[in-house]
Amino acid sequence: MFPHYRAPVLRALSKSDRYHFDFFGSHEPVDGIEVFTGDDQVEVKPIGYRAKGVGGVMSGLWGPVFERRYSALILIGNPHYLQTWMAAIIGRLTGKAVLFWAHGWLRREPAPKALIRTTPWPV
Repeated sequence: MFPHYRAPVLRALSKSDRYHFDFFGSHEPVDGIEVFTGDDQVEVKPIGYRAKGVGGVMSGLWGPVFERRYSALILIGNPHYLQTWMAAIIGRLTGKAVLFWAHGWLRREPAPKALIRTTPWPV
């Protein structure tokens, strides 16, 4: 999902002359956060989400992951969303660049988590 406060970032990305972006995200609030569902400048194609287990369950995620016309995936960087880890692995196996959109460091992290974040994984 795209929190409502990310709308200006999506608008800026959609104006890129270098890249084309398709945005997919929940149209329902997640964890009480109001979402940006698109406007006249940005289309956010819906992906279903429901809280269940670790990170919840997303529906509609796999179409974009397997779509051949996409050369890259930008996935939510929350490590608790297990489906995004699976999407990242499948994306890499199918030759896509995989990037994670996250807040970055909010505080000092345990060594294993810091190692995962700072390892320069092969592209």
